[in-house]
Amino acid sequence: MFGENNNIAKIINDVKARGDKAVAEYTLKFDRVNIYPEDFLLSQQELDTAVDKIDTNLKHAINHAAENIEFFHKCERNKITKSWKYSNKGKTVGQIVKPVETICVYIAGGKYAYYPSIVLMTVIPARIAGVKNIYIATPPANITPSVLYAAKAAKVDKVFRVGGPQAIAGFAFGTEALPKADMIIGPGSSYVTEAKRQLFGNVGIDLIAGPSEVALICDSSSNPVYIAYDLLAQIEHAPDAKGYLYCDSKRVIEKVKKLIEKEIKKNKEDIPHLSVKRQIIMDCCSLQQSIDKVNTIAPEHLQIMHREAKNIVSKIKNAGAVFIGKYSPVAAGDYYAGPSHTLPTAGTARFSSGLSVQTFMKKTSYIEYNNSALKRDSKDIIQLAYTEGLRMHGKSVKVRT
Repeated sequence: MFGENNNIAKIINDVKARGDKAVAEYTLKFDRVNIYPEDFLLSQQELDTAVDKIDTNLKHAINHAAENIEFFHKCERNKITKSWKYSNKGKTVGQIVKPVETICVYIAGGKYAYYPSIVLMTVIPARIAGVKNIYIATPPANITPSVLYAAKAAKVDKVFRVGGPQAIAGFAFGTEALPKADMIIGPGSSYVTEAKRQLFGNVGIDLIAGPSEVALICDSSSNPVYIAYDLLAQIEHAPDAKGYLYCDSKRVIEKVKKLIEKEIKKNKEDIPHLSVKRQIIMDCCSLQQSIDKVNTIAPEHLQIMHREAKNIVSKIKNAGAVFIGKYSPVAAGDYYAGPSHTLPTAGTARFSSGLSVQTFMKKTSYIEYNNSALKRDSKDIIQLAYTEGLRMHGKSVKVRT
């Protein structure tokens, strides 16, 4: 891991020093695509040509998903506190709430490439927040009709065909061809994630994405078939994806295990990494034990298929997203329901939230004193400043009063 970190640091420093030339060289090295900086930006003609090729049914699915996501985040935006001020006895305090101005949305490539859902789930909340400039960066191989149509549906401003840590560095620092971003969001490979981690501070990021995970709280009334496919749906992401089943019925657990093993055998050629032993933990335990275990692991996704599902929700302290009842699979949230599917992983739901409109909002404090108000507070301010040994702080108040 340490060696990997050093390699990413070298790429970042090289891009910082040599800009577009370094980005192009690493694109040739990693993506095996020879591309010149003037071709990083996808032209409007290329975008239109690709979009024209999209299947009609997929177009409708993307449009409907976009409508749901937009509706949810508009509702969220209306609930967010807007700029405010409060005045009392000559002193006014408040907050100025504004969106960040420019973001880069990273759309990953890889085995499960061509992710139009990531485009919708990341871009639309940013647009609803009021972000002025929204750019996509994605590996050259990921320039597909589905991704580009999703970009059009989400109203992306520009699409750049660059990926990997070199793209993250390029947008963090800005080059001649790549605009400097205030934030870089979107999941990627371990290399992309490490680049985001190292560049945090130079640029804002959404979160450090770890392996996908789901936890299920079930009971004897739960349908083993539903449970089995919900677990399989999560662990198909990658070899390090995790599934947790907490259930008070050994009978249900045994049925689930047999169904999963059967499905894994059928798919061992197409999805060779699927593994019950390595990726899924099944635990027969009481409801309270299930709740305690969930709150400890703080899963990215939590499904509750239990007789007391709605009552259980209030006892959940830590989860990225909660799915209630037997007709609420994680897949509905991944693609269509409305809330963004970019969620905290690896236990970080204990202290962080999923991507939303609020991800892109900044709060600036507002402070205004008149003469009498400063005179009234000056003694305390000067006392505190002198106590900390910061005499010029105190004198900056004293000279006014």
